[in-house]
Amino acid sequence: MRQAARPLAEDREIALTVHTSATPVLAVDRPRLAQVLDNLLSNALKFTPPGGSVELRIGGNDDAVQLEASDTGMGISTADQLRSRPSSAPRRRTPRQSQAPGSGS
Repeated sequence: MRQAARPLAEDREIALTVHTSATPVLAVDRPRLAQVLDNLLSNALKFTPPGGSVELRIGGNDDAVQLEASDTGMGISTADQLRSRPSSAPRRRTPRQSQAPGSGS
């Protein structure tokens, strides 16, 4: 992951730092997790200006892994953040209550 991102970071003169702490051993879909990490890092590198920095922190406990990225890019506008949030509408608890089974609505 870090090795794949390093050439782009070096080409753009972006400092790439990865911090890891003790992480649990969990049964995960490794290719999907690698895809998530790749997307996270490539987006951070894409939107960080030359000379900036990108940090990835990986940690967790016995039940979960926590991934956190920060960069010196322009960020996401408040309007775009609000648009990308999931609906706060309550979800139904049982399929029988739903108009369309499996839809959660």
